[in-house]
Amino acid sequence: MDKKLEPKRKTEFSEIIAIIEQSRENAFKAVNHELISMYWNVGAYISEKVKNASWGKSVVTEFAYFIQSERPTSKAFLPQIYGVCASSMKPTMII
Repeated sequence: MDKKLEPKRKTEFSEIIAIIEQSRENAFKAVNHELISMYWNVGAYISEKVKNASWGKSVVTEFAYFIQSERPTSKAFLPQIYGVCASSMKPTMII
């Protein structure tokens, strides 16, 4: 577009872009919060099962294979992630 914008219009359009960018950032934050919450909850579940001796430590790898066969396109279910989450569970959650 070669047409020159009036300074006022350029300012208004820039404000719209700022609104869009802020909303996009807010959406990323919300998604990240949910992902952290999911990993925490899954880690707590696995940790509790291992602690009560109903599951062995190899269950994280077994779960990773299971979830990959059930959801082959998902990259969120890596054994390293759940292994770290389950092994680092503490009685106090820090946010």
